[in-house]
Amino acid sequence: MLDARKIAILTEIVDYYIDYAEPIGSRTLSKNPTIGLSPATIRNEMSDLEELGYLTKTHISSGRVPSDKAYRIYVNSILDDEMKLNRKFINSMKKDLIHGSTSLREFYESANKLLSQKTNYITVIISPVANSFTIEYVKLEMLATNRFLLILVGSRGSTSSYVLDNIVMEEEEFRLLEESLFDLLVKKDFNELKKERDKIANFTQKEIYLKILEMALEFLEEQNSYNVFLNGIGNILNFWSGDMENVKALIDFLEDDKNLIEFSLQREIDKILDIRIGEENKDGILQETSVISSNYANTTGNLGNIILIGPTRMDYRKLANILYNFSVTLSGL
Repeated sequence: MLDARKIAILTEIVDYYIDYAEPIGSRTLSKNPTIGLSPATIRNEMSDLEELGYLTKTHISSGRVPSDKAYRIYVNSILDDEMKLNRKFINSMKKDLIHGSTSLREFYESANKLLSQKTNYITVIISPVANSFTIEYVKLEMLATNRFLLILVGSRGSTSSYVLDNIVMEEEEFRLLEESLFDLLVKKDFNELKKERDKIANFTQKEIYLKILEMALEFLEEQNSYNVFLNGIGNILNFWSGDMENVKALIDFLEDDKNLIEFSLQREIDKILDIRIGEENKDGILQETSVISSNYANTTGNLGNIILIGPTRMDYRKLANILYNFSVTLSGL
């Protein structure tokens, strides 16, 4: 357990290294009025911190820089102070997102782009599972003889279209089918729609109805699953300091939605912000990074996740505040 003096010195060392990417000397530290110690005393304290594993020597300098262990102490000491509401930030984000999006997918894509621009790191937004998602509109159009287009619009604005080929149907049958689809599909969630199979068994043209029903169920199932939005992959080259051969491995990891969903499910739900530094990350490819994540809730209370991936030498004060307020913003929309 570090005493207050060591924590104060370590905090100043980390702040300086985050700002300037170089070690700070004992003489410079001694000029800081919040420290109030002589260079000799500071050197002794820094020596102790090195022995305890909080400081390490770099390959290119004899100066000491923070270890992952130091960043953990630092984050624990500053985190509560940075989780403060910024109403100006929240209102500005809400305005940009509400007026700039015409569908749910576009909303999340815009939100993630904004987050990546504000942080200059890799960002991920995982949408909540919308269990109450329903079909709000259905349209069937004839493209050509025996070929139809089914258009489905969901309760949160998402749209999908499906082509039905080799459908033999008279014009009157097509008209009746089009009229009956509203009663069959609209305002029903996934579980309610599955129950419609029994009714269809007695329909004429039941094969066509079943095919359309399966398309509608597929549409709802997609909406009721996690959707992953990734942005800022190009930013990796701005901060990566490890083996360049691992860059491709990291990109491959991030571009696999299953990896990101699994990672998001590992976080502790009761934490407002979950910050994993270096080797605290279970996935080996992430152990040269720091990952900050936060939950947010949609209007039905289902949880989504926001993830930021950057270097261990990141501005934790600034980024923790941004992510906290960003999660509040998404929870209010």
